[in-house]
Amino acid sequence: MKTQINLLVLLAVMLISPVLQGQEIYKTVPAQSKVIIKGTSTLHDWQMDARSFKSEMVWDSSEKADPRITNVSFVCKPSDIRSEHKLMDNKAHEALKVKQFPEIRFRQSDVKIDPSPGSSFKGRLTGKLEIAGVSRNIELPFTGEIKSKETVSVSGSFKMKMSDFGITPPTAMMGTIKTGDEITLEYLFLMQSEKTLTTSK
Repeated sequence: MKTQINLLVLLAVMLISPVLQGQEIYKTVPAQSKVIIKGTSTLHDWQMDARSFKSEMVWDSSEKADPRITNVSFVCKPSDIRSEHKLMDNKAHEALKVKQFPEIRFRQSDVKIDPSPGSSFKGRLTGKLEIAGVSRNIELPFTGEIKSKETVSVSGSFKMKMSDFGITPPTAMMGTIKTGDEITLEYLFLMQSEKTLTTSK
């Protein structure tokens, strides 16, 4: 009986191993990655930058055709989303309920990659985005480029409404300055294999 169990374990390992070959965890390189939030108001357009975030994915480089991307995740501290104006930061952090919900999270549920020639690729990522304690399914378009065996860049943008996440658009000056409900999120991630990042430390 014990011999049969050992044989089954060995067979399972042999079946799984080819699937795992070529799969590596890739993480963002902070100094060369960015997330920007853009919006409008009755006074002027505005922009805020995420100063602290991390993202990772499992990249399958064993396929010679289109790449395979799985387990994409993103985490950001809303308290580290800042502009050049302290008043605006305070209003935004209040709207995002940063003390009650200290993290913004995204987790992939599916991905579709369009056939592309050469080292470039593009597609749509679907998953659950959680902001201020409210979760919504979103579709995130992206384009990417394989820069080397260990480095991949991914970028894109999408529009969303703050009210979809229960966020009241901030106001200032006794309500005379009002922020528009729709915002645009732009991102650029330079991602390297975890093995490479560990070696470079």
